[in-house]
Parts: sequence; C-alpha cells; structure tokens
Amino acid sequence: MAGIPMVPLDRIRPNPRNVRADLGDLSELAASIRTRGVQQPLVVVPQGADRPYLLLDGHRRYAAAEIAGLSAVPCIASTDRTDEQQDAHMIAAALHKGLTPLEQAEAFARLRGRGHVTSAIAAKTGYSESTISERLSLLNLPLAARQRLERGEMTTRDGVDLARQVAATGRGEVRIRSAARPAWFTKAHPLASTLDCPHTGARRAVGPACGQCWEDAIREDERSKAAGA
Repeated sequence: MAGIPMVPLDRIRPNPRNVRADLGDLSELAASIRTRGVQQPLVVVPQGADRPYLLLDGHRRYAAAEIAGLSAVPCIASTDRTDEQQDAHMIAAALHKGLTPLEQAEAFARLRGRGHVTSAIAAKTGYSESTISERLSLLNLPLAARQRLERGEMTTRDGVDLARQVAATGRGEVRIRSAARPAWFTKAHPLASTLDCPHTGARRAVGPACGQCWEDAIREDERSKAAGA
C-alpha cells in the first residue's frame, strides 16, 4: 500500500478498551488478507520511542493478520492523545462495523459516561437520537433477557419494549413477537412455579419475583438440563 508505513505486528498493542469484546469468526478475513493483504490501514497511537503503538481502529484486521502470518501491517498514526479522544475514536469507528445491539448500547453508554449528551453522540456517530435512546434502554434488561437478545431469540424491538417496561414498572410482561414463547417474567413463565422470592419487599419485583431470583432459577434450570443431557 503505497505511501502508508508498515508497522511490525509485535510493535502494536490491542487496546484494552476496545468496544467489541468478541471479534467473531476471522477465518474469512484471514484468508482474504493472505491473498490480497490488508486493504484498509489500521489506526494507531504512538506511545513513545520504546513503547508499542496502541491500536485504535482495526482490531479484527490486526487479529486476522496474525492468523494469516503477516509480520507487518499498514498503519496510520492518530493524533488522539487523551483517553476520552481515543474512546470516542474507537467507538465511532466500531459502531459502523457490525456491533450487536448490546455492544452498541455499551458503546453509547461509554460516550455518555464521558459527558456527551444524546445529541452530541448522534452528531459524532451518525445514529439518530431515538436509536441511541433505544439502545441505551437495553442496558435495563436482566441478564437472561440480554442472553436471549444476543442469541437472536429476541428481536431488538422486543428487547427495547421489555427494557422500557421493566424500567417503568418493575415488571416485564412484553410478549415476544419473534417466537411463540411464553411472556417474560410473569406467572405464566415455565419457571414461575419454582420461585420462592423473599426479596420482593426490598428489591424491584419483576413479575412474581425479583431479578436476582429469576436469574438464580434460570441458571439452576440450565444446570439441570445440562446434567440431564
């Protein structure tokens, strides 16, 4: 790649604050890199003469290049120096590269935690304010519902409806439209009869029990099924 400096892979350090925790299947990208090389430069931050570059954008390309056996990759140096600038750069880049709805929610939450209001996040990322608000609402979901969303057993729309209802009422009774399954967190749930929650007076109730008791019951059910299998 003419005019773009090549940096040895062992001189690049993946960013521990990278938004995307799971890089996904890299086999196809690695095969492409073996054939055509890295087509888009990685973005790195110089850390000093004797320190490795800090990777900002290109974690999948970096990992796939390692798999492909490359010794160096094309890189562009960023002028972002502060943690806030680097976070904003990583998040803005990652949001357009196949993040799951929950990963998007975490990314938006990090920007908000840096003091950015919704309108500023919209301007920085190109997402609408309504989309940002909906993604952020997903962070109200209990763990079991998050897992269903990540596995594709619940649509993002259903997840948003459920999260908003839990946040507003302490109950999650949104019926999942994407599959013929029982309503969540009600007495009709298959596990409801196994619940014996002593916390409803002190914690936010989700149907007939608190969130922790629901989670404990779901985990115990999963362990029982695994043992039976």
